[in-house]
Amino acid sequence: MDFVLSQVTFASDWMGSSGFAAGPVAFYGFILVCCNLSFFFIQSTIIKEQKKMNDCGDSCSILAVALGTRWKEKITLSSYALGTVLSFLFPPLVGFSLFLYAGSNRILVCSRQKN
Repeated sequence: MDFVLSQVTFASDWMGSSGFAAGPVAFYGFILVCCNLSFFFIQSTIIKEQKKMNDCGDSCSILAVALGTRWKEKITLSSYALGTVLSFLFPPLVGFSLFLYAGSNRILVCSRQKN
């Protein structure tokens, strides 16, 4: 996870210095997808270990209860993946890809503030 997170600064710098060309924007989206997946796997591992330690179901995992159904993570992962594919296959839609990246982050920030 540390390696993937360290690539965010490289990808964002490359994306900005290239004038938001399709390749760097797709790479940035790929890095966001990898970050999202690694965070998901870490959460899943913690939940699994909490269940094993307490020897019970979902209700005994504090993290599982706090996360709920994880619909926000699924929306974010889907929008990152869609933005990556669109920017790679359809270069004129690079702006829409950037909108998907930023829009999914906005959804997460607003929904976390309400909770």
